[in-house]
Amino acid sequence: SPGYITHEAPFNISVMAHDPDGEVVAYLWDFGDGSDPETTTLPYVNHTYPASLGSFNEWLVTVTVFDSDGGNSTATLRARVHIHYSPPSVDGGEYLKTFVGEPVEFVAEVSPGTLPVVKVEWDIDGDGTYEIEVPNHTYVFTSPGYYRTTV
Repeated sequence: SPGYITHEAPFNISVMAHDPDGEVVAYLWDFGDGSDPETTTLPYVNHTYPASLGSFNEWLVTVTVFDSDGGNSTATLRARVHIHYSPPSVDGGEYLKTFVGEPVEFVAEVSPGTLPVVKVEWDIDGDGTYEIEVPNHTYVFTSPGYYRTTV
């Protein structure tokens, strides 16, 4: 039964091999994900698994070790990979008070998560429609009222 490794991505896989009557000359890695096998002369390898963010995935990893006399040995393990996802965070600032016709500067403090931020949207007047698509914007209200602005 294959052993398990469980880790968050990215990570490296390495093996220890000993050949009492020769020397290890090659390692053949099959990552179990449909990618082409990889041959190395070192007992470790880097590999990126295809996975969706926020998911657990499992693959059978097989490594075959070849020695200088033409002999080989194979070991298999299960690789469990968790692709961690952290969402971005945003701070739209504090309560603002202004007058009709005066410009108000809206500034969004954005911190990316796992992935880069691709868009920042502002609903300036609280109607559910995002009018502005930039992190910082100056806006002029044309009529009095209370507005719940969201970013």
